[in-house]
Amino acid sequence: MDAGLQVLRSIVASGFLLSPEITEWREPREDDSLGKPLNVIQKRCCFTELAPSELAEHSEHFGRFSIEFDVRTFRQLGGIPVFYLPRATDDDVGLESLAAALLSRIGEIQVLLNRLAELAKLVATAEDKTQPLVIRKNEQHYYTRCSLGRAEDVIGILTHDAQEVDILRNALRALSAFFYPAEDFRYTGLLAYYRQREWRFIANLNKHGHDIDRDLSDQEKANLMALDGDFFGRSMEFFTGTYHRVDQCRLFSELEGKPLLQYARRIIVPADAVAATTELLGDSNHVPVVSLEELECI
Repeated sequence: MDAGLQVLRSIVASGFLLSPEITEWREPREDDSLGKPLNVIQKRCCFTELAPSELAEHSEHFGRFSIEFDVRTFRQLGGIPVFYLPRATDDDVGLESLAAALLSRIGEIQVLLNRLAELAKLVATAEDKTQPLVIRKNEQHYYTRCSLGRAEDVIGILTHDAQEVDILRNALRALSAFFYPAEDFRYTGLLAYYRQREWRFIANLNKHGHDIDRDLSDQEKANLMALDGDFFGRSMEFFTGTYHRVDQCRLFSELEGKPLLQYARRIIVPADAVAATTELLGDSNHVPVVSLEELECI
């Protein structure tokens, strides 16, 4: 019960945590070997679509504290269901690896957009557009036959009537956060993740030019480390370097000036935690608190 109240206290104070996870996908090659790993970095907060009658069994695996949202409200908050894709198995029967191949192509498109974004930034900030375009790769410099000005013209033609390259890249990165394996045979049985019916909030979104989520303060990071130092202190490899998980988390705190928790339909907790939860929410938060045991009797 103490752990559930600590997590809820964090949500009341700061909002919903968008924590990073890295999923690995590998595409089988023609020689039956596996291609290089494609790591998809996802910063997300996960929820499960459940009927009230399913909550008791779900709570046995995921904890006895729950926050319930109306489906319509959850969609308005930006919640989107996960797209489950089957991973390729070792024997790669038939077209089983199709999903991994498609996701690999999405990863390669993201690499291309990253390069195009870097090129667009380079030519836009260059003072002398007549200088040759020089590409740096693997600590080597490659001189092209194109000037910076002509490269800028090509980028302008390619992106005409389209969003800026950064926006396209970020949209593809956001889309990748909704792909998840249907199962992981190292830990689960067939379709184990798929049957969880997961929905997500994801990080690094904005509306009309305004960020939806935010960085954590130093105190919020310290609170997470105190809650679970092993999990949040774990080192993870990102595209930009190695970081502790806590340093790459984001917070989804409010929408249109209203704390996110106040959009909830109700909070469901063990009967012996109802009083403490009600006190924790305080007078300004009018989300109903009900006991899990009471719900089980309905």
